[in-house]
Amino acid sequence: MPTEQPIPPPPGEEQRMFFAVLVPKPLQAAIEVVQRALRRANADIKWVEPANLHFTLKFLGQTPVSRTPELCAVAEQVAASKERSKVMLKGLGGFPHNHWPQVVWIGCEEGGEWLAQLGRDLDLALSQAGLAPLDKRSFTPHLTLGRARSNRRIKNLIQVLNRYQEIDVGPLVVGAFTLMKSELGREGPTYTVLKEFPLGSRGTRQAADE
Repeated sequence: MPTEQPIPPPPGEEQRMFFAVLVPKPLQAAIEVVQRALRRANADIKWVEPANLHFTLKFLGQTPVSRTPELCAVAEQVAASKERSKVMLKGLGGFPHNHWPQVVWIGCEEGGEWLAQLGRDLDLALSQAGLAPLDKRSFTPHLTLGRARSNRRIKNLIQVLNRYQEIDVGPLVVGAFTLMKSELGREGPTYTVLKEFPLGSRGTRQAADE
Protein backbone atom coordinates (compact mmCIF):
# COMPACT_ATOMS: atom_id res chain seq x y z
CA MET A 1 0.00 0.00 0.00
CA PRO A 2 1.48 3.40 -0.95
CA THR A 3 2.57 5.43 2.08
CA GLU A 4 4.14 8.83 2.57
CA GLN A 5 7.93 8.91 2.77
CA PRO A 6 8.71 9.31 6.52
CA ILE A 7 12.49 9.96 6.63
CA PRO A 8 14.86 11.03 3.83
CA PRO A 9 17.25 8.17 2.93
CA PRO A 10 21.00 8.61 3.47
CA PRO A 11 23.18 10.11 0.68
CA GLY A 12 24.64 7.62 -1.80
CA GLU A 13 21.75 5.19 -1.44
CA GLU A 14 19.92 3.83 -4.45
CA GLN A 15 16.20 3.18 -4.63
CA ARG A 16 13.99 1.40 -7.12
CA MET A 17 11.82 4.23 -8.51
CA PHE A 18 9.09 4.85 -11.04
CA PHE A 19 6.58 7.54 -12.02
CA ALA A 20 2.92 6.56 -11.88
CA VAL A 21 -0.70 7.64 -11.86
CA LEU A 22 -2.36 6.18 -8.77
CA VAL A 23 -5.89 4.79 -8.60
CA PRO A 24 -8.19 6.37 -5.94
CA LYS A 25 -9.96 4.18 -3.38
CA PRO A 26 -13.47 4.29 -4.91
CA LEU A 27 -12.09 3.01 -8.21
CA GLN A 28 -9.93 0.45 -6.39
CA ALA A 29 -13.15 -1.04 -4.99
CA ALA A 30 -14.71 -1.31 -8.47
CA ILE A 31 -11.57 -2.97 -9.84
CA GLU A 32 -11.48 -5.40 -6.92
CA VAL A 33 -14.93 -6.62 -8.03
CA VAL A 34 -13.44 -7.34 -11.46
CA GLN A 35 -10.52 -9.20 -9.87
CA ARG A 36 -12.92 -11.35 -7.85
CA ALA A 37 -14.67 -12.39 -11.08
CA LEU A 38 -11.31 -13.32 -12.61
CA ARG A 39 -10.26 -15.26 -9.51
CA ARG A 40 -13.11 -17.70 -10.14
CA ALA A 41 -10.99 -19.18 -12.93
CA ASN A 42 -8.63 -20.50 -10.21
CA ALA A 43 -5.66 -19.78 -12.46
CA ASP A 44 -2.19 -19.44 -10.96
CA ILE A 45 -2.11 -15.63 -10.94
CA LYS A 46 -0.39 -13.28 -8.52
CA TRP A 47 -3.05 -10.56 -8.20
CA VAL A 48 -2.11 -6.94 -7.56
CA GLU A 49 -3.41 -5.65 -4.23
CA PRO A 50 -6.11 -3.00 -4.87
CA ALA A 51 -4.13 -0.37 -2.90
CA ASN A 52 -1.15 -0.94 -5.22
CA LEU A 53 -3.02 -0.42 -8.50
CA HIS A 54 -1.39 2.21 -10.72
CA PHE A 55 -0.56 3.22 -14.28
CA THR A 56 3.21 3.23 -14.74
CA LEU A 57 4.31 6.31 -16.71
CA LYS A 58 8.06 5.73 -16.55
CA PHE A 59 10.04 2.97 -14.83
CA LEU A 60 13.43 4.19 -13.62
CA GLY A 61 14.76 1.11 -11.81
CA GLN A 62 17.61 1.43 -9.33
CA THR A 63 18.28 5.17 -9.11
CA PRO A 64 20.68 7.19 -6.90
CA VAL A 65 18.73 9.06 -4.25
CA SER A 66 20.89 12.10 -4.99
CA ARG A 67 19.07 12.43 -8.33
CA THR A 68 15.66 12.81 -6.68
CA PRO A 69 15.66 16.66 -6.73
CA GLU A 70 16.51 16.66 -10.46
CA LEU A 71 13.85 14.06 -11.21
CA CYS A 72 11.30 16.12 -9.29
CA ALA A 73 12.26 19.32 -11.08
CA VAL A 74 11.71 17.73 -14.50
CA ALA A 75 8.45 16.12 -13.37
CA GLU A 76 7.16 19.45 -12.06
CA GLN A 77 7.78 21.07 -15.45
CA VAL A 78 5.96 18.30 -17.29
CA ALA A 79 3.05 18.38 -14.82
CA ALA A 80 2.71 22.15 -15.10
CA SER A 81 2.30 21.84 -18.89
CA LYS A 82 -0.58 19.36 -18.64
CA GLU A 83 -4.24 19.73 -17.76
CA ARG A 84 -6.29 17.44 -15.58
CA SER A 85 -8.16 14.93 -17.73
CA LYS A 86 -10.50 11.97 -17.56
CA VAL A 87 -9.55 8.43 -18.59
CA MET A 88 -12.25 5.80 -19.13
CA LEU A 89 -11.20 2.35 -17.91
CA LYS A 90 -12.78 -0.27 -20.12
CA GLY A 91 -12.00 -3.75 -21.41
CA LEU A 92 -9.91 -6.64 -20.15
CA GLY A 93 -6.97 -8.19 -21.95
CA GLY A 94 -3.69 -10.00 -21.57
CA PHE A 95 -0.07 -9.63 -22.63
CA PRO A 96 1.43 -10.83 -24.88
CA HIS A 97 -2.09 -11.53 -26.20
CA ASN A 98 -5.47 -12.78 -25.01
CA HIS A 99 -4.72 -16.35 -26.09
CA TRP A 100 -1.71 -16.48 -23.76
CA PRO A 101 -2.34 -13.99 -20.92
CA GLN A 102 0.81 -13.76 -18.84
CA VAL A 103 -0.20 -10.29 -17.63
CA VAL A 104 -3.88 -9.46 -17.08
CA TRP A 105 -4.85 -5.82 -17.51
CA ILE A 106 -7.64 -3.26 -17.80
CA GLY A 107 -7.37 -1.00 -20.82
CA CYS A 108 -8.26 2.61 -21.61
CA GLU A 109 -10.68 4.00 -24.14
CA GLU A 110 -11.53 7.72 -23.96
CA GLY A 111 -8.50 9.53 -22.55
CA GLY A 112 -6.11 6.67 -23.29
CA GLU A 113 -4.14 8.65 -25.86
CA TRP A 114 -3.90 11.60 -23.46
CA LEU A 115 -2.41 9.30 -20.80
CA ALA A 116 -0.03 7.79 -23.35
CA GLN A 117 1.12 11.29 -24.36
CA LEU A 118 1.74 12.18 -20.72
CA GLY A 119 4.00 9.14 -20.43
CA ARG A 120 5.83 9.98 -23.66
CA ASP A 121 6.35 13.62 -22.66
CA LEU A 122 7.74 12.61 -19.26
CA ASP A 123 9.99 10.01 -20.90
CA LEU A 124 11.37 12.57 -23.37
CA ALA A 125 11.91 15.25 -20.71
CA LEU A 126 13.83 12.85 -18.46
CA SER A 127 15.94 11.71 -21.41
CA GLN A 128 16.76 15.27 -22.48
CA ALA A 129 17.81 16.06 -18.89
CA GLY A 130 20.15 13.06 -18.92
CA LEU A 131 18.30 11.39 -16.07
CA ALA A 132 16.98 8.27 -17.82
CA PRO A 133 17.34 6.60 -21.23
CA LEU A 134 14.55 7.11 -23.73
CA ASP A 135 12.20 4.14 -23.74
CA LYS A 136 12.28 2.60 -27.22
CA ARG A 137 9.09 0.61 -26.63
CA SER A 138 5.75 2.14 -27.55
CA PHE A 139 3.84 3.24 -24.46
CA THR A 140 0.43 1.57 -24.15
CA PRO A 141 -1.40 2.69 -21.00
CA HIS A 142 -2.81 -0.25 -19.08
CA LEU A 143 -3.64 -1.13 -15.50
CA THR A 144 -2.03 -4.42 -14.45
CA LEU A 145 -4.38 -6.63 -12.43
CA GLY A 146 -2.19 -9.71 -12.07
CA ARG A 147 0.72 -11.75 -13.44
CA ALA A 148 0.78 -15.46 -14.22
CA ARG A 149 3.07 -17.60 -12.05
CA SER A 150 2.40 -20.68 -14.19
CA ASN A 151 0.02 -21.81 -16.93
CA ARG A 152 -2.15 -23.84 -14.56
CA ARG A 153 -5.84 -23.41 -15.52
CA ILE A 154 -4.87 -20.71 -17.98
CA LYS A 155 -7.67 -21.84 -20.31
CA ASN A 156 -10.19 -21.12 -17.55
CA LEU A 157 -8.77 -17.60 -17.24
CA ILE A 158 -9.01 -17.06 -21.00
CA GLN A 159 -12.70 -17.97 -20.90
CA VAL A 160 -13.36 -15.46 -18.11
CA LEU A 161 -11.36 -12.75 -19.91
CA ASN A 162 -13.41 -13.31 -23.05
CA ARG A 163 -16.61 -13.08 -21.04
CA TYR A 164 -15.67 -9.71 -19.52
CA GLN A 165 -13.49 -8.27 -22.28
CA GLU A 166 -15.85 -5.33 -22.88
CA ILE A 167 -16.48 -4.54 -19.19
CA ASP A 168 -16.83 -0.84 -18.35
CA VAL A 169 -15.02 -0.14 -15.07
CA GLY A 170 -15.55 3.62 -14.88
CA PRO A 171 -13.77 6.98 -15.16
CA LEU A 172 -10.45 7.93 -13.62
CA VAL A 173 -9.93 11.69 -13.27
CA VAL A 174 -6.18 12.24 -13.42
CA GLY A 175 -5.16 15.35 -11.52
CA ALA A 176 -1.58 14.41 -10.64
CA PHE A 177 1.12 11.83 -11.03
CA THR A 178 3.68 10.66 -8.47
CA LEU A 179 7.27 9.59 -8.01
CA MET A 180 7.21 6.22 -6.27
CA LYS A 181 9.69 4.02 -4.42
CA SER A 182 9.31 0.27 -4.79
CA GLU A 183 10.70 -2.23 -2.28
CA LEU A 184 10.48 -5.89 -3.28
CA GLY A 185 9.59 -8.48 -0.65
CA ARG A 186 8.37 -12.05 -0.36
CA GLU A 187 4.75 -10.94 -0.15
CA GLY A 188 5.10 -8.59 -3.10
CA PRO A 189 6.22 -4.99 -3.60
CA THR A 190 5.70 -2.18 -1.11
CA TYR A 191 5.16 1.22 -2.70
CA THR A 192 5.95 4.56 -1.08
CA VAL A 193 4.95 7.95 -2.45
CA LEU A 194 8.05 10.14 -2.64
CA LYS A 195 6.37 13.18 -4.20
CA GLU A 196 3.16 14.12 -5.99
CA PHE A 197 3.05 16.43 -9.02
CA PRO A 198 -0.33 18.18 -9.55
CA LEU A 199 -1.21 18.88 -13.16
CA GLY A 200 -1.85 22.38 -14.51
CA SER A 201 -4.84 24.29 -13.17
CA ARG A 202 -6.55 25.27 -16.44
CA GLY A 203 -9.75 23.34 -16.89
CA THR A 204 -9.35 21.55 -13.56
CA ARG A 205 -12.81 22.41 -12.22
CA GLN A 206 -14.50 21.53 -15.51
CA ALA A 207 -12.92 18.04 -15.63
CA ALA A 208 -13.77 17.42 -12.00
CA ASP A 209 -17.41 18.42 -12.46
CA GLU A 210 -18.02 16.23 -15.50
